[in-house]
Amino acid sequence: MGGNPLKGEVSFVGSDGESRKLSFSAEALFRLEEQLGKKMGAIEADMRDPEKFGLGVIRTMFWAGLLDLYPDLELKDVGRHFSRVDPVEACSLVVRAFNGAFGTLTEAAPAIPPEPGQTQ
Repeated sequence: MGGNPLKGEVSFVGSDGESRKLSFSAEALFRLEEQLGKKMGAIEADMRDPEKFGLGVIRTMFWAGLLDLYPDLELKDVGRHFSRVDPVEACSLVVRAFNGAFGTLTEAAPAIPPEPGQTQ
């Protein structure tokens, strides 16, 4: 079960055993821009910056990625899906789906930020 990477689709199974799919269709991307108040270029740039690509942004992108499967899903209700994956997996799923939609994001912020004083 892999989804269609050419459409930015990434399939996964949550800890509850339910199959889900993140997909960044044009509508999902439009709603993501609206929710974050940023254009795609700014969102992509934020994904490369560990100071800006935190769980709040990842959760919002996760919500937008689920809209093709759950069109009426409200951001406030995405926790029932988001809590079914660990944070590192959520980050990976979002980056892979976004990358599939655009094919341009070659590196994103590290999933686990370095400790203070460490260099990357």
